[in-house]
Amino acid sequence: MIKIRKFIEKTFNIEQRDVELLMEPFKIFINDLTNKGKEYFNYYHISDAIIEGNDWQFIKLSSGDLISEDCKKAHLINPVKIYIGIFKEGNYYMPSAGLISISISYSFLSLLFQTMNADYNEELFLPIDFKKLLMYTTLSNVDKALTEITPLKWENSIHHELAHWLDDTFHSLHIGKTLQKTKGKIAPYYGVKNINVSHMEIEAQIHSIKFLKQKFANVWDTFTIFDVLNKDTSMRFIYQGLSHEERKIWIDHLLKRMAREKLIGRNMTYIPNDDRILIEALIEDQVNYIKPIYNGTIIEITKQLLEKNKDFEIKEFKEDLLNILHEYTISDLRSNASNPHEKKFLKTRQKKGEQGSFLVNLSWNDRNKRAVGKERYTSTLTLTFKIQPTYKDSQGNYTKKGNQTGTKKNYQIKLQFQAINDWVESRQAFLEFTKGEQVEFIRGIIKGADVKIWSDDPSWLYQGHYENAVELDYSLYDWPGNIPRAKGRWALIKTGSTTTPYFSLSKHMIEVLTVIPFIPDEIASMIRKEYGSD
Repeated sequence: MIKIRKFIEKTFNIEQRDVELLMEPFKIFINDLTNKGKEYFNYYHISDAIIEGNDWQFIKLSSGDLISEDCKKAHLINPVKIYIGIFKEGNYYMPSAGLISISISYSFLSLLFQTMNADYNEELFLPIDFKKLLMYTTLSNVDKALTEITPLKWENSIHHELAHWLDDTFHSLHIGKTLQKTKGKIAPYYGVKNINVSHMEIEAQIHSIKFLKQKFANVWDTFTIFDVLNKDTSMRFIYQGLSHEERKIWIDHLLKRMAREKLIGRNMTYIPNDDRILIEALIEDQVNYIKPIYNGTIIEITKQLLEKNKDFEIKEFKEDLLNILHEYTISDLRSNASNPHEKKFLKTRQKKGEQGSFLVNLSWNDRNKRAVGKERYTSTLTLTFKIQPTYKDSQGNYTKKGNQTGTKKNYQIKLQFQAINDWVESRQAFLEFTKGEQVEFIRGIIKGADVKIWSDDPSWLYQGHYENAVELDYSLYDWPGNIPRAKGRWALIKTGSTTTPYFSLSKHMIEVLTVIPFIPDEIASMIRKEYGSD
């Protein structure tokens, strides 16, 4: 995946007419095998070529033949040839050659043709009955094998490869540059062992899933995540070939990407008992669904889910589950934690003292790409704001001078966006974007990244906000030992209930969270100045 997560918020437009154009040679080929056997395509020549290990090309097209608006724009920037056929290398986008390859499964047809040519009279199999023929093979699941020659399989492949091309074209040709820079050893560059779980590949996979949702719109809410994987044979094979740890990472990232694109079906929140390794990612999505309708705190939701799944009473699972549940975006915090008590004081501050929140510092720390598990979330972008306090002077006027006894001239607020490498591969990759792309990236993380917060103003420290943030895990720092806890006291004052913990923000924090969506240009500029591209 490229590095900019603008695409997380918007997929490309690939029209069905383009997909049909690229599918037509496959349809003709299968039709001739199953109905006439040898009329349009010369079956015997194709069969011999595949058995001997050679490729067979049906047709050569150009990106100029495509009519989708995004494809037409991409053709002007980065034209490619499109080969349709039966290729050993399968489906791929090759930037260096300006080539997209779309292929029927070579291994499937090789098995098919070798079976027909083994001990049987191949004429008896023409026209071909694929299911009957596959009974003569050693395949354990004939029905799954047959999905390799279905229109659904080809459509998925076409969406996938066109998405790679569009992604590369509209985002600084990053795929081609990375392949060239790494001499083809691309997986380590993306911090993964298997390239199929990288964000570059997830970017293409999400287009296939988007197509599946359109195709199965009427029943999408009945699908589990397993149903989605089974509808796309390439993703099913990817899943089967991954290690335990890689599966967790891949499904976690895939579901997050699906959530951003509103591709999550309601039944995908169900936790299948037959495959425990998906538990963390599936529960994460279940919580996103439960949040709006559940009348309780996140900790109560956690307990409820654990009670439902007693067979997962594993310490590591509980820790991972809590980490997953306690992830909040800026929008989450503003929606859930801005109570009327603090809004009243913020309104007074804005009217009388005017706003005084300024971005003064930032730091970007890339994650350790060799780490696994929870450590992969160590990449962060931390923003530091200076807050001018609002006080009344001796005449009762509001001022931001902060010159009263016992007051500070300025407060400090920190926001830390988590798992930045879910959005951009590295800080250096960000610096290689155009300025416009950088701003779009910043908008993306402000909208969708998990965030931790902290302040040193007295209200945050001593009026329950810090304590609540620690309890609900949106605090940047742990609870310090030198501040006494006052459980229930501030909850009663501010909400009329002793329920604790509860979501809460100080007036200064609300102000910063309100301002930040309007300053992505300033943030991008500060990153360039801090790390050397301006």
